Amino acid sequence: MVQSYVKANAALDGFSSSFKKDFQNSCEEQLMYYNTLSLTERKNLILRFWNTWDNYSLSVIYLKFIYFIIRSNDKSIFKNISDMESALGKELGLTPWSIMDQKRINSFAKTTQDEQWIHIDEKRCVKESPYKHTIAHGFLMLSMCSKIMYDTYEIKQSSMAINYGLDKVRFPNATKAGSKFRGRVSLADFKVIPNGAKYKLNVIIELEGHEKPACVAEFLALAYN
Repeated sequence: MVQSYVKANAALDGFSSSFKKDFQNSCEEQLMYYNTLSLTERKNLILRFWNTWDNYSLSVIYLKFIYFIIRSNDKSIFKNISDMESALGKELGLTPWSIMDQKRINSFAKTTQDEQWIHIDEKRCVKESPYKHTIAHGFLMLSMCSKIMYDTYEIKQSSMAINYGLDKVRFPNATKAGSKFRGRVSLADFKVIPNGAKYKLNVIIELEGHEKPACVAEFLALAYN
């Protein structure tokens, strides 16, 4: 992530490769420290230093980098399973945007043997589909929940976590090939069980430029000490 930021930032083009490497290493060290903190602690720590920047251009660079850190690491960290209960009713995190490309759709179609033309036949879709594009399978979007949850929260002291099922799933909007999507996760329920906890997550998969999400799911999971 940091390497991508350094390469893409035109403001650093005038600096030597050794400077950019040192800058990258420094950023990675700071990011590792941020990852030991909760999201709220991270934001509060960063905001403590905003008024120490006395150079406008430098401020712009750091503001952009801070935004990059916060949006790309909008992840709740819990020391143990019981700590997770404190987040009940709250949002756990928001993932960066990802692209649902045709290659992923084709792979899912082949794996599940659901090779209906609306998913894989791009030329036919232009002529016959109301969407004028191929669209991702609803279950493909649902399957992204595992990665979305991995990217939005973490329990440090847990031997394992497993999927327990789903209470409710809806697909309010079709996901066209090439669409950008991201996941938003909140903790809806939490119950202590022997040697762990059972909890429910509300997962919303949003589509860039659309009010209606691609998927809304009530996801059940078990975590063990």
